[in-house]
Amino acid sequence: MTSLRDLIVIARRDLGLKILALVLAGLAWVYAHGEQTNEATFLTPIEYVLPADLVLMNDDPLPDQVVIVASGTRAALARVQEVSLRYMVDLEAAVAGSTEHSFRTPPPGWPPSLRITTVSPAMIRVKLDERSRRTVPVQLRTRGELPPGFVQTGHELEPNEVVLVGAHQDLMELDFVRTTPLDLKRASTGVDADIPLDLTGLHLLPESATKVRLRMQVEEVIAGREYGDVKLRFGGDLVDRADLKLSTASAVVHLEGPVPLLDALRSDSLVLELSGPPASLPEPGAPAIEVPWVEDGEGLGVRLRIDHPRSDRLRVLKLAPKKFGLSVLLPPKPAQPEEGNPGQPEGPTPQ
Repeated sequence: MTSLRDLIVIARRDLGLKILALVLAGLAWVYAHGEQTNEATFLTPIEYVLPADLVLMNDDPLPDQVVIVASGTRAALARVQEVSLRYMVDLEAAVAGSTEHSFRTPPPGWPPSLRITTVSPAMIRVKLDERSRRTVPVQLRTRGELPPGFVQTGHELEPNEVVLVGAHQDLMELDFVRTTPLDLKRASTGVDADIPLDLTGLHLLPESATKVRLRMQVEEVIAGREYGDVKLRFGGDLVDRADLKLSTASAVVHLEGPVPLLDALRSDSLVLELSGPPASLPEPGAPAIEVPWVEDGEGLGVRLRIDHPRSDRLRVLKLAPKKFGLSVLLPPKPAQPEEGNPGQPEGPTPQ
């Protein structure tokens, strides 16, 4: 049976060769692993140099990066990540028209040991046109209608002409430019704000105008309206008088004012109030007097009360009737004693 000492002796025999063999095996594994083909994706930015006297006509934005899928050893792929790769698209010497640029050629600094399998986009087409400048008038574009009861009384655009700088092909036959649509449903109070221009389809440079100032005046339509069955009540010092009698309990009121305000009112929003000093009342039982409708003053009269914060915008055109009959009732007569027992005081019958 082999002892522990014998095992130690065997392990130490040719120890250097054993260590060398272990190192060589590790190196071989590393080499084989490094030579194994792998695949990786790289996002490579694009830098454009465009001519100063030409305008880009592409409807879609030019791509800002190229997606490269490459295969190679792990070591080679790792080296790519350490290099700042960039595609340079130099069109400074280009002329008006269409030109193509391919990305199939690797960017500068690309390791030759890596094989590119996919490039997206593989090519781009760049359209260029001559630079032009044109001054055109601005037209206001609206959508919908103002709310009922409102009317536009005028508007102005500042400036009413704008300067556009861009592709000659777009500007050569451009007679005017419109604003983006203004929603009139939200313009009942008027407009004083910047409004963008509708530059859809135009290839313009940043120095072109993009907005104008709109000032639109909107006013409420003034009209007349009739409100029937407006109730009449007593007010002031007469509110608790139960001996007062009116010839009519309601009236018809004709008002003039803004249509939206008239629309918000109902007959119960209006009240006719008869008030004034009690000394102005007729004597009890006397013929009724006619109390007129008055707009102000402290005398005896009928006054219109309107329950609305904008009541000052209203004007009374007509009130029917114009005058209201008022009388003071006689006080009720005292109760008469029962017949057959005159003067007999009430109480129990004596025994």
